[in-house]
Amino acid sequence: MTKDDLRNELKKIEDERKTKRNEAFINYALANNKVEYGDVVSDGSTTIKVEKFGFYVSSSEEETEGRGLIRYLMKHRHGTPFEHNLMTFFVRAPICVWREWHRHRVGFSYNEESGRYKQLEPEFYIPSRSRPMMKVEGWKPGKPKFTPCEDDEKYRRLCTNLIDSYKAAYLAYEDNLSMGFDPGLARDCLPVGIYSSCWVTCNARSLMAFLSLRTHEPDSAYPSYP
Repeated sequence: MTKDDLRNELKKIEDERKTKRNEAFINYALANNKVEYGDVVSDGSTTIKVEKFGFYVSSSEEETEGRGLIRYLMKHRHGTPFEHNLMTFFVRAPICVWREWHRHRVGFSYNEESGRYKQLEPEFYIPSRSRPMMKVEGWKPGKPKFTPCEDDEKYRRLCTNLIDSYKAAYLAYEDNLSMGFDPGLARDCLPVGIYSSCWVTCNARSLMAFLSLRTHEPDSAYPSYP
């Protein structure tokens, strides 16, 4: 099943809505996560200044080439200088992703959109076909491994099950809101596959620690160390 075939099938399911009140658009995003670079407070020059201060290198002395020094610090895991900067990102991802991301608390600050004050957009996660999702033989909870789904029918059933549950949950959510219930209570029927947006601020060391847990494969393009 191609991506176009899947989109056509998803559209057919969406078109099954029966009442005008239930005709709200639902976007089933095919792994449509978004990360945008927002801002930076101090850059690599601050990291260099902090490191030179630690070794009592005066500004009058011959300076080490900045990029080379940063590479040296990363290679030998001198992490402290990388704490003296801030980067801000705008991220849109499913709630299930945020539940894992929010475990990273040291050096991270979050400001997430609140379903207590606004109606959440009807955008839900559908895994792309290339995502590893099938348990491998000998699968263990503490060290899970997955492979892509090669069975067209199983993948179609997964997507159909997700879409049916997303549709029912969002219609119930709209119904709760229409009856005047507290938005913080009305949202309780929504699944973790719904998307949420968040501003994330962190320093370089915290970001590298975060990435090191997710880019440790042998073919990783950008391994992180500090």
